[in-house]
Amino acid sequence: MVGVFTLVALVCAGYLGWEFVGTNLVARHHQRQALSELVTAWDRKAPSVTSRGVAVDGILRIPRFGPAYAVPLVEGTGSENLEIGVGHVLGSARPGAIGNVVLAGHRVTHGEPFRALPSLRVGDDVIVETLTSGFVYRVVAGASGTLRVPDTASWVVASAPRAPANTRHDVPTGARLITLITCAELFHTSDRLVVFGELVRTYPRVHPHPQA
Repeated sequence: MVGVFTLVALVCAGYLGWEFVGTNLVARHHQRQALSELVTAWDRKAPSVTSRGVAVDGILRIPRFGPAYAVPLVEGTGSENLEIGVGHVLGSARPGAIGNVVLAGHRVTHGEPFRALPSLRVGDDVIVETLTSGFVYRVVAGASGTLRVPDTASWVVASAPRAPANTRHDVPTGARLITLITCAELFHTSDRLVVFGELVRTYPRVHPHPQA
């Protein structure tokens, strides 16, 4: 019986090790590869690249997360997409356009690009780069992990988000928005953390980012 318990413990430890260490190592390798492929494509004036079957067409930078933070922006939010980077929710606005650019990413496992999302503060920048332009959004709501909603709260991904009347959530009123979404907890939960930003500046993409 002791042998069975030991075997079960080893299997569980192996699973947890893979989920919380292995998937991060693999995903970060895939992300670095996708970034390299995208930059090479941009050098050829191509707007996007397909990496491991996933369309990659932008780079997300969040200075609060450190100067080295650069994550591929991919089209779609399927499991295979989020292994490559942060997913652009299909049907939401394109970066810089009127409407709401909705981005989703893992908080734990698979590269965990949004692990530090609760550390964002009002006034922090969220930068999206494309082939020709950089778009600087400024955090205006949901800072410090204060905006938590169930995963059924479709209002947060609307082109003009409006919180339900029976809640007191702060929401932006600008015409060009960005919404970042991730899990509310480090372990399984159906709730989501949401951060809203508003576009404050657009610049021609000449350098990797404005501080370069």
